[in-house]
Amino acid sequence: IAPAAREGANIIEITTPFRPIPKSKFSLASLFEVQIGTELESIYLIGDFGVAGRVAPRPARAKCVRYESDFVLVKEAKADWCDLSAGGYPFYAGRFTLEETAELPRPTKGQRVMLAMPSLDAAVAKVRVNGTDAGAVAWAPYEVDITPLVKGGKTRVEVELIGTLRNIMGPHHRSNGEPDDCWRTAFNYAQPGGNAEHPEEAEGAWTDDYFVVHFGLRGRAKVQYVMG
Repeated sequence: IAPAAREGANIIEITTPFRPIPKSKFSLASLFEVQIGTELESIYLIGDFGVAGRVAPRPARAKCVRYESDFVLVKEAKADWCDLSAGGYPFYAGRFTLEETAELPRPTKGQRVMLAMPSLDAAVAKVRVNGTDAGAVAWAPYEVDITPLVKGGKTRVEVELIGTLRNIMGPHHRSNGEPDDCWRTAFNYAQPGGNAEHPEEAEGAWTDDYFVVHFGLRGRAKVQYVMG
């Protein structure tokens, strides 16, 4: 759509004949019934850009960043190791590589070189040193032994964060943020007086704010020299 886009506000419209999908006979029936109708899905705009939003002044929730419902496309900036969700990539899904080059001395006898991460908000992190695979991290302790790959001198360290589909697919509008369960009703909003199948669909449980989970390291990774 690049030829049609212009600086400032743009309206994207998709038109199709619409036929509502009937409600299931009961909750579990939706897993087995074949229903005819039109599902309404989000429009996904992809490209080389960042996304800027305003943090909502309403109560925050654990594990999440809470945004107002207005976002703008911006030029990509230098990535924030701490939280990519709050640094221009609130809806990003995929892989993101953070890298740094530093002068590292060769380890002495009996010394180990550890790459330590303060935490990990991603499905998994892969570590490379000068382009060579050094290992992966998926749970605590968030560290990788890179001793064999540190030869002394200029050293490039890469941390490849592998994310999930949570931030691009949602659910984004639950007022309680990110509880430990998710059902299809978490994506729906029944109008007041409507036939809500689950409390998550009701007014009060829904918010027009957007909740996204953190994606990053919550700080900078450190190279540590330890004995033993």
